[in-house]
Amino acid sequence: VWVMEISTYLLVLAGFFATLNRAAGIEDSVLATAIAQRAESGWESAIGYYLNTVLVRAKPAGDRGFRELLREVHAFSLGLLEHMNYPLDLLAAELKPPRAEGRSPWFDVVLNWLSSDAFPRSVKLFHGIGDTIAPEGALPLEPLPVRRHLAKFDLEISMAEIGGEVVGHVQYKPSYLEKRTVTALLALYRTVLFDSIAHPDLALDAVAPAGRAKETDQ
Repeated sequence: VWVMEISTYLLVLAGFFATLNRAAGIEDSVLATAIAQRAESGWESAIGYYLNTVLVRAKPAGDRGFRELLREVHAFSLGLLEHMNYPLDLLAAELKPPRAEGRSPWFDVVLNWLSSDAFPRSVKLFHGIGDTIAPEGALPLEPLPVRRHLAKFDLEISMAEIGGEVVGHVQYKPSYLEKRTVTALLALYRTVLFDSIAHPDLALDAVAPAGRAKETDQ
């Protein structure tokens, strides 16, 4: 039971790094993830939603095992918590990296881990499903179902643990990715993650030998 001290979020994050290696041979990659919390104890009384995008970098080389990759992702994640309040937009303004219209300068893929309460609200935002709110008082509220038609990033995966199961939804840019490609990648992700947890010291090159998931619409 070697994974007991590691959060599910770190497992799925490291698993996706490993999947990028198996799918495309990527050995150095950056993923973005959102952090929503108030790091300072004096901020409890502040009004607003504290959300910042941070970058996680890992090197999922094929000769490395998943246990080693997971330790790297864990250490990197602990380090970035020290800088989580520094806005990514401000960092881009300071460093002035090369930019392309409609593209992020440092990442193309986002993997978010949501709470069990936030995940259903996120699904409603993506799919335009809203519930009528009828609080007591003179000002009843009714949300308007608004669907986000355009993906902000090439691939954005949101996941959560609900009822003891990991669930998720995906959004992608059809101008960069086809549905069958995304579906195959997600199927490979599942295979790589399960195989890596079962055999944490097996080299990534030996995980999911076919290196390609069976295409499915599910």
